[in-house]
Amino acid sequence: MTDPVIIAEYRLLNALIQNKAFRSDSRVHEDIFLHETAKSLYQAIMGLEKQDITLSPASLLQAGNEIDFNVNKSIIDAVYSVDQ
Repeated sequence: MTDPVIIAEYRLLNALIQNKAFRSDSRVHEDIFLHETAKSLYQAIMGLEKQDITLSPASLLQAGNEIDFNVNKSIIDAVYSVDQ
């Protein structure tokens, strides 16, 4: 992955997954994501939180794929490992 915008989006999604406090930050919202898949993952993260479902690669994959069929395991893995 070399696109700096996608990397930035994945880093923000990773931060949202790792730190619940970021999810309530008013500066973070769906419209700051440029790519549809990142928007879908943001929606999935927020939806899982609203339903009080633990965020995991599996739950995010299922919720993300229900929103956007382009969400797949390799994207979820990339989001979770973006800074590793």
